[in-house]
Amino acid sequence: MPESRGPDWRRFVRTHLRLPEMAGHREERKLAELADHLEDIYRDALSQGAGEDVARARAERQLANPDLATRELLEGDPSRLRTALHRRADQTDATLRDVGGWWVAVADLLRDLRQSLRTLGRRPASRPRPRS
Repeated sequence: MPESRGPDWRRFVRTHLRLPEMAGHREERKLAELADHLEDIYRDALSQGAGEDVARARAERQLANPDLATRELLEGDPSRLRTALHRRADQTDATLRDVGGWWVAVADLLRDLRQSLRTLGRRPASRPRPRS
């Protein structure tokens, strides 16, 4: 008798969660990560002697509250916060430049500060040299 294929967890996750647009392939990676997690739960239940229906139900319970699951998945995504901060900074920059006058200098200062922080974030911390 041929081995039956398990549930299509990617399809299940895609139909039960509504993720906002994410940059790059981040959405697909998140869906795959969650689908793999559900597959693990399903396989664990099968290995413990549960039937396919029970194993499927056990995995599906992980998404019993889709809004909560979506929120938890997104909270674990640091790029979402970074994107929101960049968007807010760009809006502030545009507003300051639209006002004009000395506010343009403030916008330039904030832009330079953002660039400096990004540069510092990319560089590894330097270690002090040991004294001889």
